[in-house]
Amino acid sequence: MRLKRVRSDKKGFGLTAYLKQRVPEAVLIDADGLARQAGNVRAANSVLLGIAAALPGLLPFPAEVLEEALLDIVKPKLREVNSRAFLLRRQALDEKRRNEKRNGNEESSI
Repeated sequence: MRLKRVRSDKKGFGLTAYLKQRVPEAVLIDADGLARQAGNVRAANSVLLGIAAALPGLLPFPAEVLEEALLDIVKPKLREVNSRAFLLRRQALDEKRRNEKRNGNEESSI
């Protein structure tokens, strides 16, 4: 099976709009952009783990436990960038909350 790139049609309807329409509570995050900001695009998974750890009730343990486990398995030279990526969740979630307020949706799924 080949994956096709989803492009906006003439009305601007693309993947993001589709997801927001079908799954309004979805949390859409630019993990690659945040990982680049942390210093390495390959740390995108650490960004996503950080966000998962920040969502109330998703994990049965504190975020610090997940971060410690993550940093135990990455190479020592990559620990700093992965730690920064994990902690960028705050920025991503704050940005999501600002966007929700700007769009008139005071309620947050986070």
